[in-house]
Amino acid sequence: MKHFVKPALTLDQQINLLKTRRLAIPDMGRARRYLQYISYYRLAAYGRPYHISGEEDHIFQPGVTFDDVLDLYIFDRKLRLHILDAIERIEVAVRAVLNNHMSLEYSQYWHLDKTLFSSKFDHSAFIELLTAHTRNGQHPFCKAYHAKYSYPTLPPSWMVSEILDFGKLSKVLASLAHAKDKKAIASAFNTSYSILESWLWSLTILRNTCAHHGLVWNRIFTHSPKFEAEFSVPSLHHFYARAIVIWQFLKVITKNSQWLHGLKQLLIICPRPMSEMGFPDGWQLSYGW
Repeated sequence: MKHFVKPALTLDQQINLLKTRRLAIPDMGRARRYLQYISYYRLAAYGRPYHISGEEDHIFQPGVTFDDVLDLYIFDRKLRLHILDAIERIEVAVRAVLNNHMSLEYSQYWHLDKTLFSSKFDHSAFIELLTAHTRNGQHPFCKAYHAKYSYPTLPPSWMVSEILDFGKLSKVLASLAHAKDKKAIASAFNTSYSILESWLWSLTILRNTCAHHGLVWNRIFTHSPKFEAEFSVPSLHHFYARAIVIWQFLKVITKNSQWLHGLKQLLIICPRPMSEMGFPDGWQLSYGW
């Protein structure tokens, strides 16, 4: 196994390296500014589609400019922000449906009842997590609860659930002991529980990628959502499949959502073929798009 020996480069050295790889850079000052505040490494990911296929030295195709790479970066950034807008609504909705069902079915302190969770779920660690987060003073509603009440030791579910991120919320739902509860929660989103669970895990990964400013546009995702038989999705590992999931949620959660319109407008400015995101020809005619 080889040792990594590449040194850090100055901005001018980075520009010179790109030029040796035949990237056209008409405005050196502009390129220097973007490299300084975005970084060479991050922009490099958006340059790969413009490399000559099979060329090991990362040589750019003839005519490719710095702006071509930058435009793809900007598109992906706008796509991430648009995705996060939708996932925020979905996360809030799942949290509300979970709490409403479990609180009315059992009590507002259902999260304290170990028997409501799968035996594989570490309920003790879950309670420790909730205790630590509700007492750290970062959540005013929990702080107010502890200042006024001594029992139960944890606030009601609608308070403690607000401190759970999307991933932990999905895990709590997946760890419920009774199938009837999972079925009831999934029915609020017009789907089965097995499909809902796959949707939540795939959106959790997508949400984390967006929140940490990762590349989304042509990413190959590892966890794939499931779909009913009437759906025919050519690639479950690209963004397209996740866009379908988002839209199926939003059609239930909101009325007259403008998210799909915003996505279509955004895709118009995509500088690369739609197929690289998994979109098939004629995709607008499917699944209520």
